Amino acid sequence: FLMTSLLIISCGEPIDISQEQTNFTDTWRDFTYKRDDAGTEAQKSHWYDQGNKHINQKLPIKNWYGMVEEVGTAIDGKYITVEYDGIKYYLYPKGEGIDYTSINLYDELFFSGRLNGNYFWDTFDSPGLYVDCTKITSIDKSHSYFVITESELDTYLEDVAKKEKMEIHLD
Repeated sequence: FLMTSLLIISCGEPIDISQEQTNFTDTWRDFTYKRDDAGTEAQKSHWYDQGNKHINQKLPIKNWYGMVEEVGTAIDGKYITVEYDGIKYYLYPKGEGIDYTSINLYDELFFSGRLNGNYFWDTFDSPGLYVDCTKITSIDKSHSYFVITESELDTYLEDVAKKEKMEIHLD
């Protein structure tokens, strides 16, 4: 039996959580449990390293869910912090067409883009993942807060390719 999504209840309405997000979160949580249950420091270190590797993956995501905790400004731009099931996501739209004032605390959103690992001040136990966002919508998809334009997407993809090429040369 293959479950394609997990439903949660929000304000009486079910929310369709993607299987990819559920798997990602469950895998992270599994590593924390294994680390906590480990009998030796070597085992704890092994599970910590595996978990850190997992949450620091750079991977594309589509329609992941989060509830807004903050809409703010940082050195590297304006952002939206959402949370789901123990993981914070710092959403940084990769374009100009977003009105941050239209997003409220506790709004529930779907977001798409690219995970870029744990923020430097966050931890394996309490991850906060940087997300290059290409799309942000309401959970009923009736309102698009942000959709990247074609030219912004091209520029973004070129930047990603350059960064990945640099990382390969550094390894």
